[in-house]
Amino acid sequence: VAQIPLKAQLPAEWTTLEATVTFKDLSTQSVSAVFCVVRPESPGGTNDAEQFAWDQAATDSDGSIALFDGAVAAGLYNGKNDRAAASVAFETPVPGLEVGLDGNTVRVSASVDGMYPDVVCVITDTAGETFSTVPTTFIVDTGLPQLSVDTTERPVWLQYELPVKGSASDGSGIAAVEYSFDGGASWNAFAAQPFDQKIDIAGLPDGKVEFLVRATDSFGRSTTDWRVFMKDTSTPEVSVVIPEAGATVNGETRIAFRAEGEGPVVSAEYRAPGDRSETDATEWKPLEITSNPTTMVGTVAQPIEADMEFRFTDAAGNQTSVRQYPFTIDSGADRPIVEIHVPAENEVLRKDFVISGVVYDDDKPAKVWYKIDSGEYTEVAIDNSFSIPITLTSLTDNEHTISMYAEDIHGIRGDEVVRMIRVSLEEPKAAVESPSFETTNSGMIDITGVASDKNGISRVEISLDNGNSYNLAA
Repeated sequence: VAQIPLKAQLPAEWTTLEATVTFKDLSTQSVSAVFCVVRPESPGGTNDAEQFAWDQAATDSDGSIALFDGAVAAGLYNGKNDRAAASVAFETPVPGLEVGLDGNTVRVSASVDGMYPDVVCVITDTAGETFSTVPTTFIVDTGLPQLSVDTTERPVWLQYELPVKGSASDGSGIAAVEYSFDGGASWNAFAAQPFDQKIDIAGLPDGKVEFLVRATDSFGRSTTDWRVFMKDTSTPEVSVVIPEAGATVNGETRIAFRAEGEGPVVSAEYRAPGDRSETDATEWKPLEITSNPTTMVGTVAQPIEADMEFRFTDAAGNQTSVRQYPFTIDSGADRPIVEIHVPAENEVLRKDFVISGVVYDDDKPAKVWYKIDSGEYTEVAIDNSFSIPITLTSLTDNEHTISMYAEDIHGIRGDEVVRMIRVSLEEPKAAVESPSFETTNSGMIDITGVASDKNGISRVEISLDNGNSYNLAA
């Protein structure tokens, strides 16, 4: 025999009781019975006076009724004996609220957010008499606040501030928009709404940052959005892996780095040597980002020098600059060398000639520059050798200098080479003044005359045997 306690709140009506019995062999049997709860009449009698009551589940402690998210308020009308509710209406029209009747149940619904104080419903019964409800305040809010949070400027990695912007809206109005970094234990209000703010997070430790944003409407209902970031204030650790330590390099050289840190490296840049003042015309040039950033230096765009600079930036904005290198740069060994083969040093030139020679370079020669005397340098494209024609009449008599230097494909210029030449635009002139050709001479005679040349006369020699031998004139 089992005794089953019954709840005191069971209604005074017929109730079905179902039971399932489980035997030792785990077989079961279900049975049911019907019983009726009968309670004695209250000593005070039955209260059948005309009355009305709103559903307590929808009523706040102050007596107001909240209609949130499309809810409908319901109240039960208990009319006089043998009467029922026939119709219902507001005592005065209430724009934004509607009232209806379902049997003796009065239902109030809303279409516009807001607070509606002192609303009275007038119920007319089947006998034509009216009953007015107690003035009641209805609070209508058809939805939670709409909250928009934009953190795309710094979506994951942060350094010392968190840039965030957004807005909140609600039909009943926004009372506050706040943010929290401690899981909602404390809140700070944004400076304005809509908000666009850079929040100082310098006081937070590196690592995971949980960011909450909460918008609260005028009725105290709130919407919360959540973001997770990583704070990182440590600079990337960068080392040179190629060329190896102790190596001596020049010319076009591949350089590679290992860059590590809490956050990923998102930018690598090169900058040519300069004084880094406001007038420094050099600029940062981006490099391709890989697991080990690498690039070619010793080119026109990226010269290889001891004071060249590389900069690495991680996702949080931390930067590391590299200005010292474990290898030696021998810039002199990379300069192209020019050799002038023709004309020879101090060669006397009496007709059109060519300047020819070769250029040596470990990369590839690109051009030579030459000038004669103090003229302007002229550029000549080459492969490895050069041959430059010169018209003799473009020069004057006497000594001239040919200056020349070479440049390789990366813009590296070699040392200047100077070659001395002498130009003679015409043969020296000589004339015999005495003795005369018409005079017959014998014995010792004096031969006199003059010789001239724009380059000057070095010596005069005289032959009396048709050039077989010469005697130096005094």
